[in-house]
Amino acid sequence: MSHFSIIASREGGPGYVKGPTDVGTGKTKDEKAPLSEIVQVLNKRFGTQFIEDLMIERMGENDRIVTRYMSD
Repeated sequence: MSHFSIIASREGGPGYVKGPTDVGTGKTKDEKAPLSEIVQVLNKRFGTQFIEDLMIERMGENDRIVTRYMSD
């Protein structure tokens, strides 16, 4: 499919106009931050409490799941 369109001008015959191809292709540079900072921002923004206790509890649950999977 071509990115060109035929148009008629007042002063001459049909001409070609190239459509935009670079619109919206810019990309911002990814910023890196420690996970703890990201969690703090999420907690503040959404009023959540993702704390270390929750992570440790979840780690224990995952350990039980993995142990059961390996033994079954």
